[in-house]
Amino acid sequence: MGGACSRQTDSLDVSGRASKGNVPGRATTQQKNKNKPFTSLDQNSNVPGEEKFPPIRPPKKTKSKLIPDPEVFKDVETFVRNTPRYSARTVEGLANHLMTACSSDLDRVRAIFCWIAFNITYDTNKYANGADPPQDADSVLKTLKGVCMGYATLFHALCRHAGIPCLQVQGHAKEQYHDLEEKFTDEGKPTHAWNIVHVKGEWRPLDVTWGTGCTDNGGTFKRKFDEHWFLTDPADFVCKHYPLDKRGKAEAAKYQLLNRPIPVERFSSAIDAKSLAYVIGLKYLTHDHRVIEVTRDVTIKFKATRRPLLFVSVTLKEKGSYREGNKENILTSLSDDGTCTVYVRPPRVGTFYLEVMGRAREENENRILHELFTYVIKCKECQQDVQPFPDEAVTWGLHQPIASQCGLKTTRGGKYSFTAKNGAVKVPVPLNHRTNMKATLKHASNMRDDLSERCTVLEYTQDGAIVTARLPRPGYYMLRLFAGKNLGDNNLDQAADFLLYTDQACAVQQPYPNKPGSNGTYGLILPVAVECGLKAGNGARSSFQTTNGELKIPIQLSRFTELKVHLHHAANMSNDIAQGHTFLEYTGAGATVDVRLPRAGYYALRVFATHPTETMMPHVANFLLYAENGRSDCKPFPRAYTMAYQERVKLLKPLDGQVPRGQTTLFQIRAPTLGKVKVGDTMMERKKNGLWEGEVTPQRGTNIPVYGAKEANATTLSGLYEFTVA
Repeated sequence: MGGACSRQTDSLDVSGRASKGNVPGRATTQQKNKNKPFTSLDQNSNVPGEEKFPPIRPPKKTKSKLIPDPEVFKDVETFVRNTPRYSARTVEGLANHLMTACSSDLDRVRAIFCWIAFNITYDTNKYANGADPPQDADSVLKTLKGVCMGYATLFHALCRHAGIPCLQVQGHAKEQYHDLEEKFTDEGKPTHAWNIVHVKGEWRPLDVTWGTGCTDNGGTFKRKFDEHWFLTDPADFVCKHYPLDKRGKAEAAKYQLLNRPIPVERFSSAIDAKSLAYVIGLKYLTHDHRVIEVTRDVTIKFKATRRPLLFVSVTLKEKGSYREGNKENILTSLSDDGTCTVYVRPPRVGTFYLEVMGRAREENENRILHELFTYVIKCKECQQDVQPFPDEAVTWGLHQPIASQCGLKTTRGGKYSFTAKNGAVKVPVPLNHRTNMKATLKHASNMRDDLSERCTVLEYTQDGAIVTARLPRPGYYMLRLFAGKNLGDNNLDQAADFLLYTDQACAVQQPYPNKPGSNGTYGLILPVAVECGLKAGNGARSSFQTTNGELKIPIQLSRFTELKVHLHHAANMSNDIAQGHTFLEYTGAGATVDVRLPRAGYYALRVFATHPTETMMPHVANFLLYAENGRSDCKPFPRAYTMAYQERVKLLKPLDGQVPRGQTTLFQIRAPTLGKVKVGDTMMERKKNGLWEGEVTPQRGTNIPVYGAKEANATTLSGLYEFTVA
C-alpha cells in the first residue's frame, strides 16, 4: 500500500547543538500526489480460525505492571540478535526459530517485535522514485525493507505462525509532517498501520514501525529501538493513533482498547507528545490541548509523575519561519516538586510553536535533551516595548542533581527571579555545606559579555552565600552560579541560573575589586583558613562599609598564627597599599586589622597566614571594603614587627606612623609579657597592668624604632614598631 506514517525524535545537547531525526514517515504533500492512495484494510479478512480470537476488550494491567523492567527480555533479545540469515528465509521458518528461545507468549511477542526492529529497514526510497513495492510478509522478509504496512503485515504473519492472536489496524497517525493544527475526521483515509496483540490474557497495541528507528534530515534510515511502542498503554497509544474502520465509528472505536473511547475531535486536539513524555508520565497541569490561544502572555505548567525531569529546554518558533527557536520571550523553571513552569510572552500577533525538550533522571545519555511535545500558540494580542529575556538559560533556578551534589540547598518555593532596587540586588544562596563557587553576570542584550568581575560580589554567610549584583543598565540579566562538589574542587559545574531585572541603572558606579582570589568570593577560604588557625565563626562578616574612611576588621583565631594582609583599591588591583594603610594587632580572641582608606570606592583586603606544614603563607580570606568618602588626612600607620604580634602587644599612643620633628611625643604600649621596652634611645618606664610609657623629642634622623625583650636584663632587643619623623 502507498501510505506510511512518520514521527520525529529531536535530540539537543545541553550546550545547544541540535540534531533531528525523523522516524520512518509518510510522504510530504508533493510526494503523496505521485503515489497511490492508502487503501483501507478490512480487519475481518483474517485467515480461517481468527474469528475465534478472544473478544477485544481493554486491558486491565498497565505496561509497568506487565513489564516492570525490560531487562527481563535480555536473554530473548540476545538470541534474536544472533538469528542466522538462513533461519529467516521463510515466515514459518523464522517463527519456528524464534519460538525455540521463548517460554511464554510475552517472550514470543517480544522476540517477533525485536527481530523486525533489529532487521527490517524502513524503505526511504519508496517515495523518492514513485515505486510501490509489495508489502506482503514474504516480500518484506525477502528484501528486509518495508513501510508501515509491511512492518504490520510481517508482525501479523509471524504471530499467526506462533499461535498468537494478532490483528492489523489502520487509521490516522500524528507524524512529523502533519500540520499541528490539522483536524482529523472519521471519514478520512488511513495513513498508518499497526497491530494489536493478545498477550497474557489481554489485548494490547504496539507499533513496530515506530519502534524500529528513524531517518535523519538527509533521509537516511537510522536504526534506534524505541521501547515505548511495545505493548504501549492504550491511553498513551491513542494520543498518536486513531483507528478507522469502513464499517463505522462504533466498530473502529473498539480498537482503541479504552473503556471510554475518545472521539476524533479529542484526538485532533490532544497534545502531540513524543515517546519520552509517556515514559516519564508527563501530566499537563494547566493546558491539555495542543492549541493555546493567548492574549499578551500565558503560564503553562506540567510535571513528570514517573521519572523526574532534570532539565527542560523550551523554545518559541514562529510558524513558517526557518529561524531557530529562541528563549528571549519565555521563562522556564523547575520547582522542587518537579513541576515545570513556562511563562510565554509572544513577541507579536501570530501563530508560534512552543517546542519542549527535556532529560529525565536515570537516562544513560547524560547530556542529551529529547523532544517531549509541542504546543501551538495563537497570539491575539502581544505586549509592547518589552525587554528581552536572556536566551542562554535552559531552566531558571537550581539545576538538579548538580546543585544538590554541590551543596546548594533546595528550599520550598525557592525563588529564581529578583527585581533590583535602585539597580542593586542581593541573591541568597542557601548551602548545606560550604563549597567552591563563582558567578557570572550577563545582560540579555549581550550574552557574550560577562559583567561579573566588576558588578558582582559573592560572600559566604552563616547560612550559605549571598551574591550582590549592581546592574549597570536597565533590562534583564542572567546570574549564573558554578559550584564544585566541595571546597577543594576547582572543577566547577553549572549549578543555578537566576533572572535579575532592573528598570534603572545602579546609582553606585564604583567598580568592585577585580579577581581578589578564590574565584572572586569573599569571606574565609576553607578549608585552608581553618588549617591555618582561623575560626569559621557564626555570623562572621565579609564586607564592611565606612563613611569616614576608617574601619576595624575582626579576625577570629583558634590559635596564634602569623597573618599578613594586602590592600588593593578596585581601580588598581596590582598596587598593594597595605603598608601604611593597615595596622594588624592581636587580641585575646584573635586579631584586628585597622584600615585607613585614602579615597572613595571599593577595596579588597586579602589575608594570608602561616600554615603548619607549608613554607609559603597561603591565601586564607578576602574582605570587601567600601568607603563612601576617603580619609582626607590619611596619615600612615606605623610599621609592626613579628614580636609585637607574638606577644600580643597593643599600641596605645601614637596611632599615626609619623612623629613630628622637634616636638615631644608620648609613646604608650600595653605589653604584660615584656620585661624591657625601649623607644629610640629612651628606656620606657613600666607602669601598672603591663603599661609602658616613654617620651621622645626627635631632632634628627628619619626613623624612631620601638624595641622590646621578655627579660628585664636582656642585652638584645627585638623590633616591635617603627615610626618615621616628619
